[in-house]
Amino acid sequence: MPRRDEGPSLDDLRRFGSEADTTGYCPECGAEVYDDADACPKCFAWITGRTLHKPPEDLAMQKKVRQVIVFITLLTMFPIVLRLLGIL
Repeated sequence: MPRRDEGPSLDDLRRFGSEADTTGYCPECGAEVYDDADACPKCFAWITGRTLHKPPEDLAMQKKVRQVIVFITLLTMFPIVLRLLGIL
């Protein structure tokens, strides 16, 4: 009778980490890949350095929020600078 693989026990997961600890995201296409992968299995791009640990969508959203904050800050500071220079 063949033995059935039950997968790792909870103790094994605590000791060695889960699969989520060993995966990241491809910097090119955003596919989930293992940290030690040389190339992405989806887009075949070479992975140099480390994989991303956040999905690219999250990083893109953070970049947009940062741009909006900088724009609002500059828009707020513009009249103050003009008043200090005596133009307004």
